[in-house]
Amino acid sequence: MVKILARNHQYLGANRAIKAVEERQERQSKLGVFWHIQGSGKSYSMVFFTRKVHRKLGGNFTFVICTDREDLDTQIYKTFAGCGLADNDRDPCRASSGGHLEKLLSEHKAYIFTLIQKFNKDVGQDNCDR
Repeated sequence: MVKILARNHQYLGANRAIKAVEERQERQSKLGVFWHIQGSGKSYSMVFFTRKVHRKLGGNFTFVICTDREDLDTQIYKTFAGCGLADNDRDPCRASSGGHLEKLLSEHKAYIFTLIQKFNKDVGQDNCDR
């Protein structure tokens, strides 16, 4: 077993983000931004934040971790898997296509990993607001 500790900015950021989730109605669902720089531990900050939401706030929150690159998607998934929060082989949570993403979203999973491209859908004239 390995224990992972948050750095100061991760601890403060996760706790401020938790407070924003708690106050989401007063904030009109605008939670803000949790900003990081390269190499600052973004993946672990996501783990700390999402675990604390599930642990402290309960409910059936689904976190969609959405990136723009395969390598980043794999890196973040492996961080969550390494912490025992995701296992795509046992319980699929990585979207392989847009249709698969829709299916995963309908299953009320705790974590879903996807690429932004999987949200791509053709929009016809009938679907456009005028």
